[in-house]
Amino acid sequence: MRINDNTENKGLGTVAYLKLANSKKNETIEIIFTKGKVEIIMDDVDRINVYENSMNIYFKDKTSKFINLHNVTYME
Repeated sequence: MRINDNTENKGLGTVAYLKLANSKKNETIEIIFTKGKVEIIMDDVDRINVYENSMNIYFKDKTSKFINLHNVTYME
């Protein structure tokens, strides 16, 4: 997978990964679902594992949140 302006997006996981990689300077990330939204403060995040159709967000307090990317309509 190439990460630049010419990257061919081959799945939801690739798109989510590129969005997160390009948002490193943001203090928060908003994930908007078909029914509601989640706001994540990046200082609280330990790591984010992105897969083809989902992602797991692991927080520094040892909790995690599973995100089904099929239900995500927008990330900012």
